[in-house]
Amino acid sequence: MVFKGSAGQSVWTSNTEIAFLVEHGDGENKIVNIKWLNLNLGTIRQETTVFKDAASLVPDLSGLGTNLVPIPRTDGVLSLIAGSLVLAEFGIAESITTTGDVVGFALDKDGNRVVFARRSNNAQYILLSLYEYDLQLRSVKKLPFPNRVPNVNPVPRQGPKEVVMVKFSVDLQHMLVFTLRDQISIKTAGIFDGLYWVDIAGSQGMKLVSVDPSNNGQGVMAAISPDSKTVAALYLTKNSITLASYPVDGGQKRILQRSTTSKK
Repeated sequence: MVFKGSAGQSVWTSNTEIAFLVEHGDGENKIVNIKWLNLNLGTIRQETTVFKDAASLVPDLSGLGTNLVPIPRTDGVLSLIAGSLVLAEFGIAESITTTGDVVGFALDKDGNRVVFARRSNNAQYILLSLYEYDLQLRSVKKLPFPNRVPNVNPVPRQGPKEVVMVKFSVDLQHMLVFTLRDQISIKTAGIFDGLYWVDIAGSQGMKLVSVDPSNNGQGVMAAISPDSKTVAALYLTKNSITLASYPVDGGQKRILQRSTTSKK
């Protein structure tokens, strides 16, 4: 036993150390820490507080809005909690954003820059906005991205109302955009009714999956292959669970597995 408590996600920062999220307390006294655990010694080397007395901002650490990514060649980590992007290193946490609307981020392979997406109040008119944070210069800039993307929200009344989550490809050239047709609280955890493949410039979008969340309240899970050429999606409808792959060059969708399910 090296740790006992309410631990969330963890990542390796070296071959002998991990960093992980920990939640303490409840109500208005809720605190979220990042701890660095030395596995050789079984001791906490250092820790830092990310949120304190902010229960309304902090969801369950196993939930939708939490990510933890190590920064190469350092013991630092990037964390996305409740829409806030945080850089933690040397036992100090620094908020890169304070708007509470970040829905996804990715670190480039060299560990020098972070790209992150912010959702808008109404994705029918402004799908999302993209930003880049330079870890060397500690500066942020907005990236060019159109308000409306072909095949996603070209006609506002037909587009999604909310972007709930964004996943970036390894090469940072494309995104998976998870959407909702009706605006509901992000705390309803993972009910997405649309999944789009969008290039980083916003010049083109492609709808991969569309489901009706009213069909037993189900949604979509998806991941991008390491070579950024294929998307795998698991989605649930009223009567079935489907696992499918999508060549993002526009090739034919392939059903990998499908099974029937009941309303239970």
